[in-house]
Amino acid sequence: MNVLLKPELEEFVAKKLKGGQYASASDLVNQALEVLNEQEEFTPEQEAYLRREVKRGLDQLAQGQRSDFDADRIIADERRRLGERKASS
Repeated sequence: MNVLLKPELEEFVAKKLKGGQYASASDLVNQALEVLNEQEEFTPEQEAYLRREVKRGLDQLAQGQRSDFDADRIIADERRRLGERKASS
């Protein structure tokens, strides 16, 4: 399969490769497509989970409680949860 990229996307890929984040353009494209696939598979259960978490955070703020926000941890937790769900399917 050959894919034609817009010049700005070719530049993006080149920067990522130069930065050592990916071993090849194929690795980057595969990762990008996996992320797209995950986004398209966003289920009502995932939405409900995220809404509960946001509400919990807002409730904590209203009570004067706070904690450090760690987006990487939240994303990793959700990916792990997704993986567990897929494995049990």
